[in-house]
Amino acid sequence: MSTQDELNLDKEGEGMDWQSLLKPKKTIQIAVSGGVHVTALELRIIDTADFQRLRRIRQLGTACIVYPTALHTRFDHSLGTLHMAQRMVDAIRGNSHSLPKERHIPLQDEVLVRLYALLHDVPHIPFGHSLEDELGVFERHDKNPARLARFLGPESEIGQIIVEELGQAFLTRLMGIYCWDEKTSADSVEPQDVYIYDIVSNTACADLLDYIQRDDYFCNLGIQLEYHFLKYLHAPTDPSTGRRRVAIKLSKTNNEPRRDILSDLSRLLEARYLLAERVYFHHAKLITAAMLGRALQEALLCKELSESDLYDHSDETLLYSLRKSKSEIAQRLASGLIERRLYKRASQITQRHFEVVCHRDQGRQPIEVAMQKVGEDAARRRELENDWAEMIAVEPGEVLIYAPSRNMNRKAAQMQVLWEGRYKPLSEIYDPVITPKLEATVAGHEYLWAINILVAPGVPLEKRYLLGEIAETEFVRPVEEVEYKTRKLYKDILEQEFKRRKVGEMEPSLFEEKLEAAVGDLMVQQHGGKKSFKERKEGVIRKHFS
Repeated sequence: MSTQDELNLDKEGEGMDWQSLLKPKKTIQIAVSGGVHVTALELRIIDTADFQRLRRIRQLGTACIVYPTALHTRFDHSLGTLHMAQRMVDAIRGNSHSLPKERHIPLQDEVLVRLYALLHDVPHIPFGHSLEDELGVFERHDKNPARLARFLGPESEIGQIIVEELGQAFLTRLMGIYCWDEKTSADSVEPQDVYIYDIVSNTACADLLDYIQRDDYFCNLGIQLEYHFLKYLHAPTDPSTGRRRVAIKLSKTNNEPRRDILSDLSRLLEARYLLAERVYFHHAKLITAAMLGRALQEALLCKELSESDLYDHSDETLLYSLRKSKSEIAQRLASGLIERRLYKRASQITQRHFEVVCHRDQGRQPIEVAMQKVGEDAARRRELENDWAEMIAVEPGEVLIYAPSRNMNRKAAQMQVLWEGRYKPLSEIYDPVITPKLEATVAGHEYLWAINILVAPGVPLEKRYLLGEIAETEFVRPVEEVEYKTRKLYKDILEQEFKRRKVGEMEPSLFEEKLEAAVGDLMVQQHGGKKSFKERKEGVIRKHFS
C-alpha cells in the first residue's frame, strides 16, 4: 500500500461509524453454522448477481458422485467462513492469556476481516479446485489478476459497493490482503494487516475450519470436531519481520504444555487427513475430475469456451454445455460424467514407487521429472495422454492421467504456535506424546498422493496392462531396465499394429530384421522433436514396411 493510500484510508476512516457498519441487519440460517448474522453492507454484497452465482457452484465439485448429499455450495461455505472468522475475532479479543496489544482488533479491521471472509471464494468457477489446483487448466482463482478484477475490482458490482460505502483505499487494502502470499508478495500488504489474511486464509483459518465441519456433515463421515483451541488464539507482532500474525498459545506461563490444546490440534489434522482419504482423494472423485478436465480442454481447443465464459456457468450448465460440444471427446466425457459411466484405473504410481527408485538410483529425482511431464502443464499432459492412447491403439481421450500437486492438503500442519517461548509451525514442535501422531498424519497425506493412469470403461484388460507397463517404464523403471523395457514395448506395439492392419505375409527373418530396425528408429526419436508418437510410428512404418 502506498503512503498516499494510507493517508486516504486514514482520512476516509476518520468519520466512519464502524460500530454501525458492524450492526447485524439480518440472520441467515445455514446447516453447521446455525444463524449467521450479516450487516447491511454484507447483505448488499450477498444480493449481487456475482455472489448469488455461488449458490450454483458446489463446494466439493464432483464428490457428489460418491457422496450423494455433498451438494453444499460455495454460497453456504462463504457464509460459514464469515461466521467462523467472527468467532476467531471474538476469541482473539477474549483471550485473557494474551497481552492487551495481542488481543486488540480495531473495529475497522473487523469490518475488513468479515468482508474478506465473505468474499474469499467469489472468483471461483465451477469445479474450480479440480480445474485449477489439481489439473492446472487455469491459474488459481486467488492468483488470477484478470479474474480478481472482474469480480472484486473497482469496476465490478461488488467493488463499486465497497468503494461507495467504504472508499477506494479500503478496497485497495482488501485486495492487497486477498492477493498476499508470504513467498511471492511479501510487500503487497502492510505488516499490521497480515493477521487479517491469517484469520481467513492461512492454516488453522476460518476457511479451513468451516469446510472441515461442512464437508464432514454433508458427506456424513461422523467426525464432529469442536475447536477448543480457539480460546488460545492471539495476534502478536513478529519482532523479526514486524508483521502481525495469528498464533495459538500451546504453553502455559511456565512453558508447561497445554496437552488438551495439543490434542485438539492433533485431532484437527487427523480430521483433515480423513477427509482427504475418504473424499478429496477418493478414486471415483479423482476419475471424475480427470474426465471433466480433459472435456474442458477439448472445448477450449475448439474455441467454443473461454475461461471468462465459465463465470456465467454453474456446475450443471457447464456439464451440459460440454455434452453439446463440437468435440466428440468432450461430448463423450461429459456424457459419461452425467450418466455415471466412469473411467477405470489402469495403473497407479504411488509415493512408495518413487521412493524405491530414489533408494535404488541415487541422485535420480523421478517425482520431479514425472510432474514436469504430467502435473504442471495441462497441454503437455494432454499430449502424453494422446501418445499413450496411440500406443495401446485406443481413441484419443480414452487414456487420462491424474497427477495433482504434491502440496495439496499439507498446509494445515504449518499453523503458527507459541511453544516454549518461541513461535514456530506446529510440525516443528517436539512433544513425546503428540509429535509421533503429527508426523504420522503428515506422512499419511504424502502417501495419499499418486499419479493415476485411467482408461475408458470399454478398454480391454490386455490394453490396460500394457498401459500400466508404459507408465511404469516412463516413470519408475530402474535405469538399467528402461532401454530394454522400452524396446520391448515398442516391439509389442508395432506387432499389434501389423496384426490390426493385417500386413501381408513376409519372409520371417526379413520381417524380424525390419521390425528391429523400426524399433531402433523409434528409440532414437523418443526424446527428440515435437512429433507425436503416432507421427513417429507412421514414419517408421512407411520407412521400413512400405
